[in-house]
Amino acid sequence: MFIPVRGVLGMSLLGLAVTWGCGSKESIPRSAVSGQVTFEGQPLEAGVILFVPGTGVKGAPVHLSIQAGKYDSASDPADRRGVVTGNNQIQILAMKKTGKKIKNPDNRMEEEVLQYIPARYNIQTELSQVIQPGKQELNFDLKK
Repeated sequence: MFIPVRGVLGMSLLGLAVTWGCGSKESIPRSAVSGQVTFEGQPLEAGVILFVPGTGVKGAPVHLSIQAGKYDSASDPADRRGVVTGNNQIQILAMKKTGKKIKNPDNRMEEEVLQYIPARYNIQTELSQVIQPGKQELNFDLKK
């Protein structure tokens, strides 16, 4: 099932904006998390893994890049803070080109890109993990 990228990213970014506004200056415990992500047995070429602190867990979501099936909070180019300890919902997204051209909001033609990971791994995630203090490895083998 394909989900348009604007809808999935828009909902994820809205969640981030709401949560970021709830931050404080107190120290938030974090852990280094790394691992592998496969889809149908193959490493996810490129994508994003999002760790969203659960109810009652203080801290902002952490957004990490997936490249060649791997992610690592200690070396991520955008966010090296680590993942907030405690219960986290996990969302995994990846986009691919459809080969079609579509009009963007500016009325220009652009390559259509759709989110292809099933909703149960992102906007309707079934994934959660209690992040423990210290370093840990979390691997995900996603299926259609």
